[in-house]
Amino acid sequence: MAKSDLLSIIAYIRTLKPIKNKIPERQLMIPISMAYPAPALQPSVDANVAPPESDKVKYGEYLVNFADCSTCHTPFVKGQPDFSRAFAGGNTFNLASFKVTTANITPDSATGLGTWTEERF
Repeated sequence: MAKSDLLSIIAYIRTLKPIKNKIPERQLMIPISMAYPAPALQPSVDANVAPPESDKVKYGEYLVNFADCSTCHTPFVKGQPDFSRAFAGGNTFNLASFKVTTANITPDSATGLGTWTEERF
């Protein structure tokens, strides 16, 4: 994500009132160094650049990637994402008070967003 977008998100989060609740102590299953590369190997956020908003396809791809839409909107098979059906939806989240199933956000005209206008989107 571009540094300016990251800083905008941080600025927004800082405007929110804190929620006071007790959070259980964090327990990691693996050493953190195995989950993330060493700082020297991570690319600098300063090098990240957003495409121009005028390029709707590239800018849309940028938003989808940094918002991580595929994590919820790509179906899972045996605990693994089925990228042959990327963004096809169908994951059900059972929350305490309700269930929600993710939508198909592909350009499919029958079950996805294929017939949506920009205003509807």
